[in-house]
Amino acid sequence: MNYTKKYEQVSKVAARSKFRRMMSGVGRFGQTTFECGFSTWWWGKDTDNPDLESYAIFVSTIYHTESTLDKMYKTNCKKW
Repeated sequence: MNYTKKYEQVSKVAARSKFRRMMSGVGRFGQTTFECGFSTWWWGKDTDNPDLESYAIFVSTIYHTESTLDKMYKTNCKKW
């Protein structure tokens, strides 16, 4: 089962900052995507609503459940 989830952000700066904190939680810096556990994380423009300039952090996994992804997001991937 391939699962993708979106975490909406309030601005581009907020999305970039949260993504950097998450990358540093797994010891990565300056990348556009990173692996945490068996999941791939990236950030970018949210294209679900093209009228708004909204950004989000996305994750794709074939292993983790939604609740585990939520925990990863909340802890900035520090415990994985």
